[in-house]
Amino acid sequence: MEMNNLSSINNAANAMQNLKVQNAVADYKLNKLSKDAEKETDAVKSSDAFNKEEQAVSSETGIYSKESIQKTVEEIEEQRKSAMSNMVREMLGQQAKAKGMDYIGLKPEQIVASAEDIEEAKASISEGGYWSVDAVAGRIMDMAELIANGDSSKLSMLKDAIIQGFGNAAKDFGRDGLDDMPDITKETYNEVMRRFDEFEKNLAGTAVEEE
Repeated sequence: MEMNNLSSINNAANAMQNLKVQNAVADYKLNKLSKDAEKETDAVKSSDAFNKEEQAVSSETGIYSKESIQKTVEEIEEQRKSAMSNMVREMLGQQAKAKGMDYIGLKPEQIVASAEDIEEAKASISEGGYWSVDAVAGRIMDMAELIANGDSSKLSMLKDAIIQGFGNAAKDFGRDGLDDMPDITKETYNEVMRRFDEFEKNLAGTAVEEE
């Protein structure tokens, strides 16, 4: 059980690291796109051969047209959403396994678990454990806050990604939905939603103060 538990923790850590990397890459792409678009605009405006009609065509169909920029932004945000959803799915799956759902469908004689295995699993989902409600909710919100980076426009996408992650975790275990998952999963969902609502209010308050 110790090796299995270590493997599941490593899997979750890797999922978080991958999301951090993808988020950093997404930010870099968006910043570069913005800077390149500004350079192209400045270059066109400063050109002696500048023609208003050509500018109009360029702004609609060029490499850095509004449409192409919007499409790129939407693609990057969709990638963020997918990565966030997958991380939540991974964490919830490991938490559910620690609770014992990995034994679902097995016959009693097929289940091999020592007293030490059982105690370790219990400890991991108890208060202070790696797969406890507080710990899992905390990691999910840490990533949500990192991706949001103070931008309230990302909140809707992040909330959808989190809800999607919970739903996909249920599907992985052949369950109809969150209501059919263990109590610890439902408690984690409620805690994440509570923290998310609090984060959303705090972010809105910060925006008002800045104005």
